[in-house]
Amino acid sequence: MRKIPAALLSLALTASMTAMPVSAADSSAGSLPELDGHWSQSAFERWYAYGVVEGDDRGMRPDADMTVGEFAALLSRTMGYQETVANPYADLKGDEWYAPYILQLTAAGILKGDGVNCNAEEPMNRERGTVLFARALGIRPTENPDLDQFVDGDAAADWSAGYIDAMAKAGIIQGVGNGQLALDASITRGSVVTILNNSVAEYVTEEGTIVSGDVDGILLVAADNVTVDGAAVSGNLILAPKAGEANLDVKDSQLEGDLLVSASGSSLSVSGSEVAGELALTGEKNRLNLGKGTRVAQLTVDGDENAVAVASGASVDTLTARAAVKVDNQGVITTAQVQADNVILDGKQPVHVEVAEDAAPPTDSAGNQVSGTEDSGSGETEKPGNGGSNGGSGGSDNEDSDNGGSGSDGSGDGDSDGGSGDVEKVDGVLAVRPVDQDAEELEMPNVSLEATKHKDEDFVRVALTTDGVVPIHQSEGAGKGAWVGVAFAAPEGYEGGTFHYYFGTEANPSASQSTAVTEDPAIGEGKYAVFFINASSIAPKTHITLQWDGQEAVQYVVDLSGVQTPVVELSGVTVSTHELPDGVSSTAEGLSFDGSTALVQNGGSGSLSQEQVAGMGGGGEYTVYYSVPQTLGDGVLSFDKIARSINGGKLNTWAISSETEAESGGGWWTKDGENYYFKWGAVFAEQAEGTYVMKDGGVYEYTLYFIDNDGTQDNVVATYTFQIDLSGYTITTDDGLEQESDLK
Repeated sequence: MRKIPAALLSLALTASMTAMPVSAADSSAGSLPELDGHWSQSAFERWYAYGVVEGDDRGMRPDADMTVGEFAALLSRTMGYQETVANPYADLKGDEWYAPYILQLTAAGILKGDGVNCNAEEPMNRERGTVLFARALGIRPTENPDLDQFVDGDAAADWSAGYIDAMAKAGIIQGVGNGQLALDASITRGSVVTILNNSVAEYVTEEGTIVSGDVDGILLVAADNVTVDGAAVSGNLILAPKAGEANLDVKDSQLEGDLLVSASGSSLSVSGSEVAGELALTGEKNRLNLGKGTRVAQLTVDGDENAVAVASGASVDTLTARAAVKVDNQGVITTAQVQADNVILDGKQPVHVEVAEDAAPPTDSAGNQVSGTEDSGSGETEKPGNGGSNGGSGGSDNEDSDNGGSGSDGSGDGDSDGGSGDVEKVDGVLAVRPVDQDAEELEMPNVSLEATKHKDEDFVRVALTTDGVVPIHQSEGAGKGAWVGVAFAAPEGYEGGTFHYYFGTEANPSASQSTAVTEDPAIGEGKYAVFFINASSIAPKTHITLQWDGQEAVQYVVDLSGVQTPVVELSGVTVSTHELPDGVSSTAEGLSFDGSTALVQNGGSGSLSQEQVAGMGGGGEYTVYYSVPQTLGDGVLSFDKIARSINGGKLNTWAISSETEAESGGGWWTKDGENYYFKWGAVFAEQAEGTYVMKDGGVYEYTLYFIDNDGTQDNVVATYTFQIDLSGYTITTDDGLEQESDLK
């Protein structure tokens, strides 16, 4: 984002310059002689040419204070708000020139008044202006604001502190000097327009505009048929209501901020692009299509009657539905947070589905409840495919391949684990050697297989083994991974052209899907059902249920423990629960220290009261601070996500990239030339009948996973395991007695 002059960085605000409007057409565009030589001249001329700034018979008056009504006029003209509301303000008659703008901002949820009056003719102060500006540009308030860097930060009201903190963290506000915010002070017209000018890098008002290259700040789209092609946008991209029922096409672009759709009735297509922040549909009746190669960190739906399509090869880390929405998912949605009724999730199920207490569970269009696959954070898309030589075409959406890889028959003497009477060999199951679709000359290891049926089990065990490391390679249509294949021979004389199956991370006796058989002499004679599994996935799909026409379904469980992958066990990692890593200073922009959650691991001891535990984070929380070397073998550890499991429990995934800048951690992350540093909270005490007790006896076995993502597949590149022992601490009851650790 372009740097704003320090004298103007006190607040990023917008303002109207009018009391009795005179349109730009009434004088020569770009010619404002009364501003000759004034420091705000170029800003006024730019926004005057857009028709956003309108003067009056007194001129532009850049040094006069701005009123609330003037602010509303300029902000409404900038965004193009159209909807209005019945007048809720006692001091607004309705015939004032600024009344329509006041009511438009009220309808948009930006202006809320003091509960009785809108105070339109009063000067705009810095506190109120910051909040209104942030709301208009989609800057969300921080949940736990920290304004300690300002000497008068404690003067911020509860309703404004989160917005002010968010604006400060975004670099939009820095105070008026000497560490002061001066929230009660008014702001001049010239300051407001200049800050608007510096905040909005590109303001698109011409239909058919193509935006490309670097956009250093906010890209505000207020026109139809706009294309963003090959752009790198450092601020938010906003499709404003002014654009109307517009078409916006974003392709091969990097959006470092949010993509905010406040327009209604628009059609938005995003392909080959990454939205690092939030893609928010706040308008109504919009159609969003996420094409191949698109990755969205957070997709939020707030407006009514929106529709979303996620294509194969596209991924969404978290979908949050706060309003009814229909989603057709053919790609990957890791987590769907359902916070409203009438949410429809068609196509592939999300990995996780989280439903709020007051919301109905989501369904597909047929009315079947959608609960998620429980494939934690893996983003897997493995499916049966038609050819082993396609390097994992079983994980692709393309089922027309007719080239098969070499297959090796299952082997074993059937005498292990209890003797020949308890275990029997299962024939007709083969290992399939993968082939890289990008470089067929890439050397692949040999894959062998043993399939056995234990007497007391209702499934077949399939153990895969490789004689070398399976490199990360391209599968046809399913992205990159350490793919290994399993082929199941059809019954002799099988005449069908399809088979039924289930393929997932948990056992399922039903084979409800179907696909075509594979006929490939490279695998063997006859027909086969072929599956490819990404062995480097954080949660590979190892449960297969297979049913041939006219036969009963058979369940298989694939053991990948014998498959060698490129995953590296890290060394040199340090962890602490009571202090920052050596050489790291606590900052709000990088990595901050939280003293309220500090406990000494692996030897610490003491007695904690109920009140103390309740005050630790959100209650019973501790924080782990990490220092992770950047060196990995002869290269550098790079990743797109970090995941963790504690005591073998549910995986938690954090979409933090190794490319994140040191001062962009928001208190959670930083780095230097040698190490990555970050923190991650966890729970050591939970409430049982209103009383905090130690969880899991105070001993926590951690596994960290560092994950690379190619847009469709999550691959673990490195892991680290360690233990946090807080068992030396005891938690007392309100009467001072020690509380037993009964939450295991």
